[in-house]
Amino acid sequence: MVVALGIGLLLCLLEGGEAAVSALGTPAGGRPGGWQQAAAASAVLAGCWAAVVAVTAMLPSSWLPTAGALLVLLAGLQWLARAMLRLLRAGALPAAAPAERTVFAVLLGAGAEALVVCSALAAAARAPVAGWALGAVLLVGTSVAVALTGRRMLPVLPERAAKTALAIALTGAGAAGSGWPSHCLAVAVVAVVTVAVLRLRTASAVPPATAGGLRGFLLGDTAASWPAVAAFAALTALLGEAWRLPLLAALVAAVLLTVTRPRRPGRGTAPVTG
Repeated sequence: MVVALGIGLLLCLLEGGEAAVSALGTPAGGRPGGWQQAAAASAVLAGCWAAVVAVTAMLPSSWLPTAGALLVLLAGLQWLARAMLRLLRAGALPAAAPAERTVFAVLLGAGAEALVVCSALAAAARAPVAGWALGAVLLVGTSVAVALTGRRMLPVLPERAAKTALAIALTGAGAAGSGWPSHCLAVAVVAVVTVAVLRLRTASAVPPATAGGLRGFLLGDTAASWPAVAAFAALTALLGEAWRLPLLAALVAAVLLTVTRPRRPGRGTAPVTG
């Protein structure tokens, strides 16, 4: 529970700060229109929150911890894959210019991501999903509101390091069983495999690009995490708890090696985002 609370708080702080910086960095961020867009995004997020609460209320309570843990694992793998691509590309290719996004887009994107992951964390930890989900939305929204009120550019966040660390923590939390020792071991396994793949790919491969946004989540390279999570769930149920950590190591290695596989020159894709 303490692990989940800490991860959820860090997620909201990171997403809220990043959204605030992005909102101020867009043309709409410095004009009164930013408030109208923020209000519209907040209304959409409120609807998303109500939908999440309604869906979790309809599900059998015995399903929630398992479903929440698998969703956390999926989100962690998605973040971890993108963090790996950012780390690899940082040393070899020039950074792509950030796309200009409206306040509506940055607030809705950050709020939805925090809403989904914190709801999943709450379900996995058997905590009230409604409270966690609402807290995630309010924390992200408050960060953007403060930024729009002050009209000052915040310091650039250490996005690569922060998101990589949080992705490792999320992946470990989603794959771990119950108890603090299992969480620590799972996070350690994910960290070791991540560093090993990073060193391997840095020495031997050209960093690829991948599609971002919803298209990348569903259809891009990071979509390899979907069948990987399904295989992890099936094999863990079949083989038992003793195989959880070896399966986790194999899962993370398979996804990261697939995502960072070498590409032929000239094969164009969209730059890594998110």
